[in-house]
Amino acid sequence: MRLGCFIVFILVLGFNKAQSKGYLRINYGHFATKSIRINTGDVIEYKGIGNRHYQRKRVVGMKDSTLIFENETQVKLDELKGIRFTRTNHLLATFQSLFLMGGVGFISLNSLNNLIIETHPVFSPTAAYMSAAMLSTGLLIKAARIKRIHFNKKTVIKILDINFEDLNEKEKKP
Repeated sequence: MRLGCFIVFILVLGFNKAQSKGYLRINYGHFATKSIRINTGDVIEYKGIGNRHYQRKRVVGMKDSTLIFENETQVKLDELKGIRFTRTNHLLATFQSLFLMGGVGFISLNSLNNLIIETHPVFSPTAAYMSAAMLSTGLLIKAARIKRIHFNKKTVIKILDINFEDLNEKEKKP
């Protein structure tokens, strides 16, 4: 009985917090169409038409054809030149951090070991090559995780608003 009441309480609490939110959908690709979904709360980097550099901001809200960011900045979809964001692949993120930490740790551990056992040279060139290889592998994985999309004629970008609560109100207004 207590378990049933607890489950009903959790469901009621969860449905009170559930709200329909819009999301940004980007369809792109030359030969095969790929689709990306960006929700509110996601961090993206965008480049405007007149800008040379990407600006990194968190999406707070979306209206008809406007993205709203954290600091009340509003950008229209027509003004976007490109979007860049990091893919959320946890395996690649783990390997990236392991290779970066391993590259720094390997050279320091080898140098410390050479100091303890009094081997010369203390800074071994072979250990430096191994460390540089691990660091460069970590940086290559970091670069591979970034997805860049430049908008052209074939790219379709739109905001889909799934708000069924205001559906009847829009029909009533002539």
